[in-house]
Amino acid sequence: MAIADSLKSVQLITEGTVHRTGVFHDIDAWENLLTWIEGVTDTQLAANALREIVSSGGRARDEGWIAWESGREDGFEAQ
Repeated sequence: MAIADSLKSVQLITEGTVHRTGVFHDIDAWENLLTWIEGVTDTQLAANALREIVSSGGRARDEGWIAWESGREDGFEAQ
């Protein structure tokens, strides 16, 4: 289900004719929306990290960044 379709399936719960009090969302659509949000967040984190590394002017290690290979050698694995 596309994100636009997911958002179209949202049902607002209202009190009277104006005051919105909640939202009802199909569980599959909700999980799809969460997956999309996580993907956007991951993309933003990666873009920010890349900007930091590039702007370090070759001093990425001095600023706490390590090479992927070094992390793997130390036992760190991607989640």
